Amino acid sequence: MESIIKAIKEQKQFYKNKDGSFKEDTEGNKISKPPLKDSTLKTYSANFKKIAGDNSLTDLSWLKDIDNIKEKLKDLSDNTKKNYYNVITVVLQATGKEPEILPKYIALRDSLNKEYEKQNETGIISDKQAPNFVTKEVFDNMVNTINQQVKLLNLKTKDKTNKEEKNLFQLLIILKFYQIYPLRNELATIKKISEKDFKELPENDKGNYLIIKDDGRQMKLSLADFKTADSYGTNQLPVGVVLKRLLNTWFTKFNPNNDNVFVQTNGEQLTKNNLTKMLTRASMKYMDGKKISTTMIRKIYTSDLFAEKNQKQKKVAKVMGHSVDTQNKIYVKKPQEDNVPNPV
Repeated sequence: MESIIKAIKEQKQFYKNKDGSFKEDTEGNKISKPPLKDSTLKTYSANFKKIAGDNSLTDLSWLKDIDNIKEKLKDLSDNTKKNYYNVITVVLQATGKEPEILPKYIALRDSLNKEYEKQNETGIISDKQAPNFVTKEVFDNMVNTINQQVKLLNLKTKDKTNKEEKNLFQLLIILKFYQIYPLRNELATIKKISEKDFKELPENDKGNYLIIKDDGRQMKLSLADFKTADSYGTNQLPVGVVLKRLLNTWFTKFNPNNDNVFVQTNGEQLTKNNLTKMLTRASMKYMDGKKISTTMIRKIYTSDLFAEKNQKQKKVAKVMGHSVDTQNKIYVKKPQEDNVPNPV
């Protein structure tokens, strides 16, 4: 797998326009994408190994049996299938192996991507995702149930705690974060760091940190390693009183001498895959068999805030004879602050 990852890293990638043409600078040169992040390469490696199973990672002729690959992926969501077809495409492009099947995998990936975009435009949850979709109220009820279970443990009075108590407490903190900030699974990768040490990091550091100041009285997240960080930059988020209290207990009782905020049973850093499995197990246990991922949490959170508003806006846009995009750009305006009338 190392040689495949090396080939992927060395392959130059360029930005494309929606019509498939390459984006160019003012001098007509193709605009290069930045190097792939280590987290992306790890995901590619893990996903390709899953597809390969017992097959060779040097002789990729087994990929010619496209029907067999389809059969392997048939029970997965379309979005997950798309991700697997994408990694196959990336590997074939980077290695130059089996070039005759590359267009077929590109077509499979792009077809699913179009379906994904088409479904998203409807504003309605897909048939595949519907069984696992819940309201934010139901999600919050799960978090409250776990919170009550943690309270019953009376951790402050205990000198010793066991593995089950540790796992439950960690789960509560993670879910509390997702109640407030609908992040992706980069939450698994955060490390704790003092404000002083954080300020001494190199400017190009691309890590995810929990910055701690004044012996835990002040905390904030600094996220620089996530899917869209190249577009949106570092994301800094304050940590509120409830989470600070939980985190301080976590570091004192369960995780005192580890730079990783969230950990596996063996003390190593929680992986993104660990986090996904943790959320799935919890939701199946506390929400009647539902399988909740970080993507679903993001949909639950934003749907609670905007779903009804978006549907209403679509209806108004249709009446006005234009798109929602046109409505937002031209007609939806905020008053200038100086001209906002004072409330009577």
